[in-house]
Amino acid sequence: MLLILSTSLIPMDREIEGFGMIMEITPFVQNLLHAPVFALLSVLWVQIMNVHQIRNRRKYILVFIIGVGFGLLNELIQGVVPGRYPSIFDMGINVVGVVMGMWFFRWIENSEPNRIRRFVCE
Repeated sequence: MLLILSTSLIPMDREIEGFGMIMEITPFVQNLLHAPVFALLSVLWVQIMNVHQIRNRRKYILVFIIGVGFGLLNELIQGVVPGRYPSIFDMGINVVGVVMGMWFFRWIENSEPNRIRRFVCE
């Protein structure tokens, strides 16, 4: 199992069957796609905070710390993966995504409370 997970066995820039369309996306657009991914993650993390009764400003501070920490870890891991490199730009896009997700969550919850919980959990 460990050999399967080894990144040194898998070249990073080769085409993977069924994922050819991803290889056609320019690196700049790939970097911009970090924002919606981290926005979705932060929406889910805010929902988890709600489930655990963490309220108000504290939940958003925790989600921000978790999101930025996860983005930083993601970038640091890329530093040791062959064919990849960490990027300050990517980290900035990750942070923008986290903030967008928290804003989106608040906006949806203010318009219709528990809408995200119903969507995610039911």
